[in-house]
Amino acid sequence: MVDEENAESWETRDALTVDPYIPRPGLVEFIESRRDWEKVEIDLDEYPDFVRLIFPCREHQTLLPLETWKQLRTLSLFTDAYNTPPDGEDRVECGPIWMTKESFPMLRNVRLHLKVCKLEGWTLPWAQLRSLTLEMLEDPFSMYLGILSQCLSLQTFRLRVGEEYDSTDPGNGTMVTAPSLRHVSIHASLSPWSEFTTSFMDKLQLPALRRFEITDSPWSSCDDSFINSLHSCFQRSRCHVRHLCVDAERMQLKKDTLRRLLKATPSLKSLRLVVDAPDVTAKFVMSLRMPKLAEAIINSAGSSDRDVLENCSSPAFSTS
Repeated sequence: MVDEENAESWETRDALTVDPYIPRPGLVEFIESRRDWEKVEIDLDEYPDFVRLIFPCREHQTLLPLETWKQLRTLSLFTDAYNTPPDGEDRVECGPIWMTKESFPMLRNVRLHLKVCKLEGWTLPWAQLRSLTLEMLEDPFSMYLGILSQCLSLQTFRLRVGEEYDSTDPGNGTMVTAPSLRHVSIHASLSPWSEFTTSFMDKLQLPALRRFEITDSPWSSCDDSFINSLHSCFQRSRCHVRHLCVDAERMQLKKDTLRRLLKATPSLKSLRLVVDAPDVTAKFVMSLRMPKLAEAIINSAGSSDRDVLENCSSPAFSTS
């Protein structure tokens, strides 16, 4: 590589320094030289077209036979947090990928961390996946619901909502059931949260749910309307949640709202709350007499170490 700062002209600089979207020689051939990869992780930082050179894309699927990756179980595609589209483009194009169950029969785990990208037009063998992580995409919540409706075997779903998500598509009123989903983790910085609840949470049924985690950015304030939506989801799903985490330090959570939620989760074994709730303490949680609750960590505006010493008879309960 030529030192960019000391190069005398643009012509003397390395092509990859000038234009990072130029293919990197040799890598595609190396990956395609084998078809027995079990795990593939591709960092698409500054080079999103790379994935289109390796995996079949929708625009080519009628022209070329689909190549088979019989051993591939885990696929991870990710871009840098500061990834931006090329000059003159609205978003980064790294698909649409076309993966069928016949060509990828063993694929079970997928992680797509693709900032400024959309999944519109993508085809993956959703029905056979066990774990799916979608992060920083631009798609509307209706897209995620459509994907979950196809994930009949999915057990773990992680969603990180990007700042550039599409808020113009509310979707329809169809209820989506994810029959095998046991673990849901949501990370979002939304204001207001009402769009997320009406466009996503209020349309989900999760009968197999055992663990639910929601994390909000510390600078995003919200009321407890999301907890009401979560309570409704638990009730209509008739699930048996055993682990619950609400990490939203600026969520103004009311005691009555929390009481209704916890009454809907009698099988709860562990609870973690990071909220803005002066009257939500370990003593209050213990007063609800939840027989299976073995661990509760409460971090709220009104808690203190003194609450632990005076109000909690079990060392499994802590407040900070």
